[in-house]
Amino acid sequence: MERVVEIFSGRISIPIVLFPGDVYQISEKADALLYLSVLSGRNPDYLIGQHTRTAKEISEMDIEIIPTAYLLIDGGNSSAVAYVRQTAPMPSNQFN
Repeated sequence: MERVVEIFSGRISIPIVLFPGDVYQISEKADALLYLSVLSGRNPDYLIGQHTRTAKEISEMDIEIIPTAYLLIDGGNSSAVAYVRQTAPMPSNQFN
């Protein structure tokens, strides 16, 4: 990931904000980190596990951390997020 950010930073003039899907997709060379918490998930690894494995490393980075809550809401179709995160979406009628 370090090399990818390095390549992009040399070619673009906008901030590089990472949206990691795994603990290996972070880099202190980025400008910011969109740090996702899948709040509607039932998989503890994606709810808090990934965060605890990277907490120390991220706290030592000199980049902006953007905490982001992610709610998976049922839209009537199967989604890749539900499959990968091994969770069922929240029923959409819960928000009426």
